[in-house]
Amino acid sequence: MTGGLGISDEKTKLVWIETPSNPCLFITDIKAVSDAAHAKGVPVLVDNTTATAALQRPMDFGADFVLLSISKFLAGNGTTLGGAVVGPEGLIEDIRWNTTEFVGAIMPPMEAWMTLQYLETLPMRMKKHSTNTMAVAQYLTDHPNVVHVNYSGLADHPQHTLACRQMSGHGGLMSFVVKGGVEGAARVMNSLKLIVHAVTFGTSRTICMHPPTITHEHMTRQERMQAGIDDGLIRLSVGLENPEDLMDDLDQALVRL
Repeated sequence: MTGGLGISDEKTKLVWIETPSNPCLFITDIKAVSDAAHAKGVPVLVDNTTATAALQRPMDFGADFVLLSISKFLAGNGTTLGGAVVGPEGLIEDIRWNTTEFVGAIMPPMEAWMTLQYLETLPMRMKKHSTNTMAVAQYLTDHPNVVHVNYSGLADHPQHTLACRQMSGHGGLMSFVVKGGVEGAARVMNSLKLIVHAVTFGTSRTICMHPPTITHEHMTRQERMQAGIDDGLIRLSVGLENPEDLMDDLDQALVRL
């Protein structure tokens, strides 16, 4: 896409949105993008993994279908592998017959049954994730060794108003930049005692990860900086623990900088 919300050319077949984005929590205006795409007859897909339907319903804002990683907040405990595409039957059937028929990937019955059980607590869990993350984000905002915090629940987030309009809560994923670049981030993460260092997110346990050296390591430093992925950026998936315990753990790690 170029020129704001204009579709660049007739070759565009799909507009794919991830909102909130991982790892910098950028919020995309789903309705504005959907209106622009539909004016050109282009469907819109929204990756709703971070928010889930408990906090955000993209099709209410014009999206045609939704992509979900079941492994993350939807299941909520890091024990299930799976994904889902949700949308109108005709569109989903077309995707199914042209992909799974050839790939052959389906969710095992036990994991499908487990996921259905996890869904029963999704609204309650996402509310707790959101309140915990807000508390942690506000704490980190005031910490002298933290340069910047990315979380749409904060009033100074660039898309805070938009997030409040299209989300009922801000979710459990956030990120923050510490002083000292890569070395500073490593020192903080290696000093954590309660918070787990792992690549995944969306579990009941709080998890930290360093995007510049893991998920985005193949980008150049200039590309990462343009995307807001500072060398000192730490992604934090805030779990369901007592937020005071999480802040105490972060504090004892951050004072080592």
